[in-house]
Amino acid sequence: MQKLDWLLDLLQGDLDSAEKKVTDTVPTLEKDSVLNLLAIKLLKRDYEGIISVSERFLEDQLDIYDENNVKILEYRLVASILVNDFTKILDTLRRIRTKILIISPVSTLAHKIGSWYELLSEQRVTNLRRQIVQDYLKEEPFSKFALALITKLLRNDRLSGLDPVIRQELVSYLIALMAHTPFAKEALAKLRQYSTGENDYNLLTAKGKVLFFLNKPTVALGLFTKAVALAGDMKDKFEALINISQIYALYGEFKLALEYVKQALLIRQDPIARLLRGAILLNIGSYDEASLAFRALIQVRDKKIKLLALFGLSECYIAKGNFRAAFDSIWKAYMLYPNELVRIYANVLKRCIGS
Repeated sequence: MQKLDWLLDLLQGDLDSAEKKVTDTVPTLEKDSVLNLLAIKLLKRDYEGIISVSERFLEDQLDIYDENNVKILEYRLVASILVNDFTKILDTLRRIRTKILIISPVSTLAHKIGSWYELLSEQRVTNLRRQIVQDYLKEEPFSKFALALITKLLRNDRLSGLDPVIRQELVSYLIALMAHTPFAKEALAKLRQYSTGENDYNLLTAKGKVLFFLNKPTVALGLFTKAVALAGDMKDKFEALINISQIYALYGEFKLALEYVKQALLIRQDPIARLLRGAILLNIGSYDEASLAFRALIQVRDKKIKLLALFGLSECYIAKGNFRAAFDSIWKAYMLYPNELVRIYANVLKRCIGS
């Protein structure tokens, strides 16, 4: 019960006592407890305190696929915006730039689900796939509160006094995040306002992401291709390569998609790149290779990547006629993410096992 004493204080409005009880565990503080402390400090409007606490838990090589790390970064971002600390705003966004600049990883569930046609009508499969794709396209790197602050930041004149080069990098990240809001078109206008030119990797990649979300994938593809050509250093091409690969995969051009994701993997063995490779291998019928790729991702801490990997693994088993193994994978997905869509897949597979 003692572990929840701080929560009782919080519910009773005694923020100081709640903060003290959480802070007393600081020497052995786990990240869940850190998030509790940051939440209390946000309620107290102790923004400098949020920055101070969050920075104690930010390693140089931060795993951005650990959801707790992303939440800590979000608290730091929110606090930095509220105190107008542009240096820390930019540093926070740089730490998570890959998640900001890439298109959400939807390709695993956006492919032609050939084997499902034997289990459901083609129309039903198409509708299910559309629901999945729409769900993951709406995935937001940060909460709606943080995205609202980002939108407000772009709308006022606080950015005008920044160094033009720094400002353009910052604005690129901000407008890429605004792709996840209803203000994507406004984001493009702000980009034109603050841009010092279009020959910039971050700017082109961010603009391409926004246009993709505005249902202009062909235009987005052109921008990502130009961004790759402009990137001087190989490691700077990663996000654009992933985005190009995903667009080709969505068009069904899987051989091209595979070439681009292989280039990305030469730069970094990123979970999203590995997930995309698995999806492409699944589409071209390399089920054993795809299964290995998906199984390796089940240990990733990011729930969405783990969920997509379980779906992909299940589809590999379906293609090989192993419905029991396919059901086991989908059931794990349901335990991780118990929504109606996953339940439908699980029920269909369960019937297949008994037939």
